[in-house]
Amino acid sequence: MGLKKNSQANIKNSTTTNQKKSSSSLNIILKNFTLFFLSILIFNTMLKNDGYNWAWDTLIKSNLKIIKENKTLSIQNRVISKMGDVANYMYNIKNNTNDTATILFPDKKNCIRSKNKISGEFHNKTYVSYFLYPRTIIYAHELLEYKNIAKSIDYVAIIEGCGYEFLPYETQQKTDYTFMPIKKAAL
Repeated sequence: MGLKKNSQANIKNSTTTNQKKSSSSLNIILKNFTLFFLSILIFNTMLKNDGYNWAWDTLIKSNLKIIKENKTLSIQNRVISKMGDVANYMYNIKNNTNDTATILFPDKKNCIRSKNKISGEFHNKTYVSYFLYPRTIIYAHELLEYKNIAKSIDYVAIIEGCGYEFLPYETQQKTDYTFMPIKKAAL
């Protein structure tokens, strides 16, 4: 009788172990199938959604390409090589003004004479502030709202020839993109 109980116990243990192994194998197969299915779903979504393509092609691939092609350039020069004239203009202001400067930018509605994408980017305060931080940026339409800052303007940004009207003096040469000190003596 004792031998019979032992063999029955061994059979039970063996059956339980086999069930655990088969359920463990089934779990792994199920998880792999789910992962495979989700991968296909995500991949197909990325192919069909322009936003994902844009992020991959424009942001990731092009940025990596610029980094590889311009390994010896400084970060500032890499940004200029990617973003062109906008970044060049912003860095020109940044490199030629002190950190505590207050810079007046003309309003968008008075400035954009052409459908030039470049001039539109100068009217995005977040974008401009990113480049010129820690300098204070104020736009013409904000002059009445921020009177205390308006009194401390150091420079005027000239965009598409707009902005000269804020200078208290006349200039001989006028260019489309530059920045001018508010006080003539600072020239």
